[in-house]
Amino acid sequence: MPHVEDSFDFPKFVELHKPQLDTSGVPERYWETLYLKLKNEVFDAGSSFGMMKVLDAEDEDDFTWRIVVTTEDEISLDEKKHIYLIDHAWTYRLETARQQLTEIPGLVERMCGLMDLPFHDNSDRTQLVEDVLDTMWRFNQTYKIGNAQHGTKEAQSIWYILDEFGSRIQHSENPTVRMVPFFYAPSQISYTIMWPVTNLAEGDEVCRNYVESVMDPLYRKLRLLPWQPNVFTHHSYKPKDEDPQTFSQYRINETLPEGEVKREPLSLDRSLKVYCDVDEVKEYLTDSRFELIESEDDADILWVREHYKDYKTFAEQHPQNFINQYPYDSVITNKDLLTLVAQRSKSKDVSGDGDLNTLSQYFPKWLQVTYNLETELAEFVSYYQHRENEGLDNHWICKPWNMGRGLDLHITNNLNYILRLPETGPKIVSKYIEEPVLFYRDDLSIQVKFDIRFHVLLASVNPLKIYVYEYFLVRFSQKPFSLDHFDEHEKHFTVHRYEQNVINLNKLKDVDFIPLFNSQYSSHSWDKTRESMHAVIKDVFECSVSKPPPQGMPHSPQSRELFHLYDAIIFPGESMHAVIKDVFECSISKPPPQGMPHSPQSRELFGIDMMLKWATDDKGERYMQPVLLEVNYVPQHSRICSAHPETYNDTFAALFLGDLDNTKMTVL
Repeated sequence: MPHVEDSFDFPKFVELHKPQLDTSGVPERYWETLYLKLKNEVFDAGSSFGMMKVLDAEDEDDFTWRIVVTTEDEISLDEKKHIYLIDHAWTYRLETARQQLTEIPGLVERMCGLMDLPFHDNSDRTQLVEDVLDTMWRFNQTYKIGNAQHGTKEAQSIWYILDEFGSRIQHSENPTVRMVPFFYAPSQISYTIMWPVTNLAEGDEVCRNYVESVMDPLYRKLRLLPWQPNVFTHHSYKPKDEDPQTFSQYRINETLPEGEVKREPLSLDRSLKVYCDVDEVKEYLTDSRFELIESEDDADILWVREHYKDYKTFAEQHPQNFINQYPYDSVITNKDLLTLVAQRSKSKDVSGDGDLNTLSQYFPKWLQVTYNLETELAEFVSYYQHRENEGLDNHWICKPWNMGRGLDLHITNNLNYILRLPETGPKIVSKYIEEPVLFYRDDLSIQVKFDIRFHVLLASVNPLKIYVYEYFLVRFSQKPFSLDHFDEHEKHFTVHRYEQNVINLNKLKDVDFIPLFNSQYSSHSWDKTRESMHAVIKDVFECSVSKPPPQGMPHSPQSRELFHLYDAIIFPGESMHAVIKDVFECSISKPPPQGMPHSPQSRELFGIDMMLKWATDDKGERYMQPVLLEVNYVPQHSRICSAHPETYNDTFAALFLGDLDNTKMTVL
């Protein structure tokens, strides 16, 4: 790599990197030395430190690495020269890790050597790749970069493994150095920088704190499990009870009207004026009873993508108007809150001790066992270890609290992998569906996963009014399903529209899907299956309005909104409609902040996505069970609108005119 040109002097370095230096806590006395080493690519840690292999006294084949001070001169905190660059041996995104290990010459061999994994010239390279992917979570580090190419403001996590020197620096509760990633702008390269936090003499060990941001003693032990194995089966795996503070902590409070909003009906002798910033609505809303305008102030209806927060001012200034959102709808659109809301369902089995495999005493049948890795890490680890001891399947899917577009999703049975993911942001972890109902794709001659997206309208919280649109969207995986290679997006996920170079994208219409489903599963009619999913949806919404904000959604006469709920499940004697109903009932069962409050100005359109899994009843007979995964806010509708251009006309007529006669809606 060529050296950075001489015109890039120290003042420019500070100007460009000061925010990063301050955030990382790099002492100012080291800045100039760091500048010179970065500019000239000086890797001189070897002049002061060395690697030591420490053999086990009882087993010489067992050993550990230590990094120690080798220079005779004291490494003093006061000396500005003692900051060091450490190279990154491998930098990657998780979705490309397997491909890079397979295709980059020498990479898998280097990683095996760095991780002390046995290999030789005749080793099975496929198995070596699996060994590295399984072991790397004791070595991985991470930072984030922008992610605009995927259509989101959320940063994307980049993972990296330090070189042999950096990877062998051990953990200590009393660290002697600090290490942080550092992005050097002129060369566009990331390094790790290391500096002492105490004076060091020859022979002293160089060690760092692997979990320096974790203060709670129990959580430190949990987060250190990749390096310090421990047993937590003595800890209860019961999910924590619902805490009202969970619904308001780290979230922007929403203002509600003071008292009941008294709104006069809008005059229907003219077109209702709609201000909208969603392109699909602008394209497909053609009903002459509605008029798209450019002025937000002159609109009768606001249909906006950004989250609305000030319902108090909206009610005071525009008491007759509508908005396409409900206050505190985050109780179902945020995955961590949705889990709490769903546990209010009356469909839980509270009659006995429950089932270890499903925890049916804590979760409704339509929700996979789910834990919040920020607040329930001990409970999750205990449950994981109990399942492991009983030989139960232990594959899990990890998702961020609030990120759509299929981003930052992880499927694994590797506990170390799961325990490292909170470093990239708050996550929930849900039991992965190991036996989904599959669909035979005649175009590829394979059995694949699929999910269903329903479009559901919430017209009122009090009384609860829910409409389900007749048309729905079916999405398919692109590769045959199997419980392996969980980093293969096209095998385990159905959302591909943000992926490049996707082939074989099956855009089967709903009207064509139904007869094919019925022919493949003749004993499970689509009509009954759909009704059970609808029941789950209603249950969630009834739970979400059962508490006041911020634990629930208030009644909002002016609001109307669209949601997407992902992956639901079917159980005996209930229809998809029953599932939808259950979802809504849960979401309104508590007042805010734990539920959605009554809001006369609010109307909201939800898209409900569901999957089906195979389950077994008390008689040993298998049945299809709907499973709810998530609720998405302001989803894209391009595919369903292209198949059914009247979608938004029907939606607006039902929500804002109460016209159900000429729309294809089912009332729950």
